[in-house]
Amino acid sequence: LLRMRGDPEASVAAFERALQLNPAASWTHAEYARAKIDLGRATEALADLETAMRLNPAEAAIHVWYCWAGMAALHAGKHEDAVHWLQKALQLRPIYPHPVPLLAAAYVETGREVEARTLIANHLARTPALTIHSVRREYPAHNALVATPRERMAQVLQNLGVPDS
Repeated sequence: LLRMRGDPEASVAAFERALQLNPAASWTHAEYARAKIDLGRATEALADLETAMRLNPAEAAIHVWYCWAGMAALHAGKHEDAVHWLQKALQLRPIYPHPVPLLAAAYVETGREVEARTLIANHLARTPALTIHSVRREYPAHNALVATPRERMAQVLQNLGVPDS
């Protein structure tokens, strides 16, 4: 709740306390990672997500964790890893929309602009609500560390044809 209200610093502290109480809580590790991404600590987040996956490899919503791992890799500049995780998320849940803009950005960063354009065009045909405004709302820049990769993603998506609003 703290992360979703725009306070990732407080959420990180809450997750740290929760993990002290129950270090085997896989979703706590995953949510902790997601909050770290919002603080610009993407490399750390990848390790937390891998812990969550190791603790609960049969998690029904593991596609969400794959998406977050892809987002963390994209933010950390590990673009091939981002492609890997985001493709896994989409393979597991093809209708899950969140990996698509991230994967398109990762494709561009790995020199696969044609794939990125095709992915975005197909997604916009099915999900016209995707806009640069919605991307910025979904991925706010809480600090300078996270602002750079998120603005880069918005610029890439805009270049791929995602409308402003």
